[in-house]
Amino acid sequence: RDPLPVAPRGTPAAAARPSTLEQLMTGREDSQWVEIEGVVRGMSNAWGHVFLDIATRGGRFQSIIPEFTNRPLPAQLIDAEVRLQGACGTLFNQRRQLYGVQLFVPSTAQIVLVRPAPADPFSFPAQPIRSLLEFSPRDDPSHRIKVQGTVTLRRGKQSVFLQDDSGGLFFETESPLPIEAGMQVEVLGFPALGEYTPTLQNVMVRSPGPGSPPTPVLMLAEQALSPNLTNKMFDSVVVRLSARFLEQYETADNRVFVFQEGQYVFNAHLELAQPKGRPPDLQRNSLVQLTGVCSVQVDENRRPRAFRLLLRSPGDIVVL
Repeated sequence: RDPLPVAPRGTPAAAARPSTLEQLMTGREDSQWVEIEGVVRGMSNAWGHVFLDIATRGGRFQSIIPEFTNRPLPAQLIDAEVRLQGACGTLFNQRRQLYGVQLFVPSTAQIVLVRPAPADPFSFPAQPIRSLLEFSPRDDPSHRIKVQGTVTLRRGKQSVFLQDDSGGLFFETESPLPIEAGMQVEVLGFPALGEYTPTLQNVMVRSPGPGSPPTPVLMLAEQALSPNLTNKMFDSVVVRLSARFLEQYETADNRVFVFQEGQYVFNAHLELAQPKGRPPDLQRNSLVQLTGVCSVQVDENRRPRAFRLLLRSPGDIVVL
């Protein structure tokens, strides 16, 4: 690891112009030597360069450090507050409209630690899933948080649903992890807006042991689509409801069942790669009990417009 200087108190950089993301987004600092503070949310290595994802007041931007071929990534920077100096580069679309900025940092010598990341990131208490992104004057949403719960569903190699006593959560991993449904896990990540409910990004996962599957919550279709925020949230939660079967078809990855409950029509998805048996043969208008993870889709105003049920196994379909 490259040594990183510690921020001296009250000693501003002489050559770099202190800036905010809002100032950089005006385009006036293009190609200028600037200084900005933020929290490192993630990093990657490509073409011999290190790309840092930086969160700061007002948004996020990317910082690029060259010449990292055959060198370890500075992983100690994840979740650290840093002060960076570099050349500001503006990003334009084909209409020459500015949509972002990048900071070109010559080396880690231009990165100063303002506050190091925790030595043991899993040491602080877990938060209830329902509390993610709730306003609190004490919390800093730019830092990682920890949640703990039971994995209710894993779809594909990198999509995971997690649930605790307060609610459910969906997140994606950057690479496949050895976690399966039923495992108790601790998840570190940066809270962010999901499609309907919050999610976590740039996650780290560890499993202290086996968990207990959550009891399915009884739900009506109209409850999943209620825009009233004081009502119970069913998104990413294991639910159970009864409906009548209409039809089924297959996509590249899923067998899709179409059901109707009252005036609401919804789909239930079962992965074709699911190895645990076959679903029952269904006749049109059969009354069926369904269990699965509720996934709510929203419109452009983030209001519920539809939902689907993600089935965990063929046994989630029971003919009544």
